[in-house]
Amino acid sequence: MMERSFTPTRWLCTLILVAFVVVFATAACGTPSGEKLVDDKCTGCHTWTVIGVSSKTAHEWRNTVYRMENIGADVDEDEVDAIVEYLATNFGPESPVP
Repeated sequence: MMERSFTPTRWLCTLILVAFVVVFATAACGTPSGEKLVDDKCTGCHTWTVIGVSSKTAHEWRNTVYRMENIGADVDEDEVDAIVEYLATNFGPESPVP
């Protein structure tokens, strides 16, 4: 059986491959979807029915999210955009009625 040794080039290629896997795995596990964030962050206090009957623009939803954050909602700044986009798309004045 022939023994293979790791040359500096093989080490570098292996390191680059591992780095790509880590970067893509991290990106895939990044900020959850807007729906998941709303479910995790909002429905502890508000039912989906309450959320569903609200009809707000993106600006109004953003103000609502910030207002909820000010009174104790655990929302990170990097999650706000995903939450607002989901709410405005699905529960905005232009969203289709279910």
